[in-house]
Amino acid sequence: SGTLQPTYRIGMGNALPAVRFDGSNDYMTNASTGMGSTPEIALVIRFLTYNVNGIAVSNPNNGYHFGTYEAGSGSVRMITTAGTAIMSATLALNTWAIVQIYFAVDQGSNASILSVNGSSSTATITAANYTATDFNLVDLGRFNFAGLYQNCEIAEFIGYSGTGLGA
Repeated sequence: SGTLQPTYRIGMGNALPAVRFDGSNDYMTNASTGMGSTPEIALVIRFLTYNVNGIAVSNPNNGYHFGTYEAGSGSVRMITTAGTAIMSATLALNTWAIVQIYFAVDQGSNASILSVNGSSSTATITAANYTATDFNLVDLGRFNFAGLYQNCEIAEFIGYSGTGLGA
């Protein structure tokens, strides 16, 4: 439906285009990514408002989530299936950022990573925290089962089966 589509905007960050999600009902879905069970994501994003229930990147079928969900104003976080924070990072509103995310589930000593503009945090995730088996579906702008939408702009999204941010 045309009313659920994000807006393509030109002249955003460094005069480049971006896709704007309104935080109420806009989203995009990619039906097949092949990123597997240890997805690594790089994106250029700007959060326009803090949304206590905001999810900017998610897999509609399992527990890979990223956004402002219960993070507090000026912060973002990676979130488990149950909504528990894996880790948080500082990110001011209306500021373009390069964000890298690596979800390592049961990868031994390999920790999950959240990097915002080069400043990284790590955390170990166990399968008990997740229902994730793969990241082959991607929703941008929402987590569809709970209607958790994010007001943000995404200028670039790259996803692949990872090993830990260049490890």
